[in-house]
Amino acid sequence: PLVPEGPPPVLIDGNTDLVGGVDVVSLAVAAKLTSRLALGGGLNLWQGDWTEDEAVSETPLSGTDLPRYGMNHQSNHIRGESFTLGLMLTYPSFNLGLVYKSPLSSTYEAEARGSRSGEPPIEPIEVEGELRFPRSFGVGGAFRPGSRWTVALDLTWDEWTDTLIDTPLTGRQNLFDGLPP
Repeated sequence: PLVPEGPPPVLIDGNTDLVGGVDVVSLAVAAKLTSRLALGGGLNLWQGDWTEDEAVSETPLSGTDLPRYGMNHQSNHIRGESFTLGLMLTYPSFNLGLVYKSPLSSTYEAEARGSRSGEPPIEPIEVEGELRFPRSFGVGGAFRPGSRWTVALDLTWDEWTDTLIDTPLTGRQNLFDGLPP
């Protein structure tokens, strides 16, 4: 407790399992516009399904209260699309490329339910909304100083502060810190 009238100290233990993932299928095409310049583009189809299971115990460090236990389960689903555009200059001793990735705007659905010892089960919560990942830009190059050596460097710019979730439950907020945009 930070103040004398604060709650008694409690030891909180948790175990979380995350299963599933996000898959991306890209349909891409490229064309050589000149002997040194190529242009490419792709349509990216995103599909994600994952679950989170969490077990929590709260053990009082003083007093006679018994430990409390809780279980939470959440299922998540996203579906969306984005596109990518790229430009590449090719020369015998070096390559230079530029890429633009559009923002991912996807549907987001989640269902959560939980229970705590000594309490009735928590009503399941279902949420539908939008998940948005930011656009990004990239530049890369490769230099070949000899036949057996290649030196490459690439830089990307992503505005991760623009990663947003928008649902009736959360409102429009940053996915990582829960703050408004």
